Amino acid sequence: LRSEREARAQAALAQAVSDFFSREVLSAAAPYEDIEESTTPTVHEAVDRALSRVGDRFREQPAVEAGVRATAREVYGQLTDLSAAIEQDRQALALFRASLGAEHPRSLQAQYWLSQDLTEASHFDEAARLIAQADAMRERHVIEDLRTLFAAHRARCYHGIMTSNYERAVSDCEATLANQRQLDPNDRTALFKWLANLATLHSRMGHFEQADPLFAEGVETLRRDGGEASPTGARFKNLYGINLVLGHHYEEAEPLLPGAYEA
Repeated sequence: LRSEREARAQAALAQAVSDFFSREVLSAAAPYEDIEESTTPTVHEAVDRALSRVGDRFREQPAVEAGVRATAREVYGQLTDLSAAIEQDRQALALFRASLGAEHPRSLQAQYWLSQDLTEASHFDEAARLIAQADAMRERHVIEDLRTLFAAHRARCYHGIMTSNYERAVSDCEATLANQRQLDPNDRTALFKWLANLATLHSRMGHFEQADPLFAEGVETLRRDGGEASPTGARFKNLYGINLVLGHHYEEAEPLLPGAYEA
């Protein structure tokens, strides 16, 4: 019964966040501006404009405001505006804690997200403290839902990679990829990202044979989605080619490296 109530609450929160972004972000072109002066806003500007109203809009619904800010941090992260992403992380975490409690899965997920963005911004010590705190709270309250575990593994994987602590990172990176396959196997962008992280990690550790099938799956994902000729595709195929060379598979590396070099 608790699980069913929690699922309904999460579905309602997700719907409220989706409705807000549909109305506020997609309508951010300011329809009442003078036609001669109107300009099409960038994604960043549209989200900025929507967030300027979110506090008033959800004054009595802090969990919904937290969900909106958590979604906004994803957008800012994709736009590589780390300072804006971290600001939204901190506000989302504070709102989730105040409305749901610090031990709630959504609060813990927000804490792991914040730690990941702090890692990206090279604030490694603060990120490590937040991960350790969240881990201790999750274990104390026996919180093992898939999304929270995914957030935990992802944060620890990324922190290990960025701090070159590969031995510690590898099991979390493997778990992150497995969690991604369970949660949303059709999100091929996210799947490719974690395939690439794990493949590169194994290659750096000298696990060339373990890296090979991950690189091969990543190339197939790029091919299927039309990303082979992109800068990301070229870099990934270059890393795959290097892994094959280091594993003495020279004939397999031969067709990969010239194409990556040309791209």
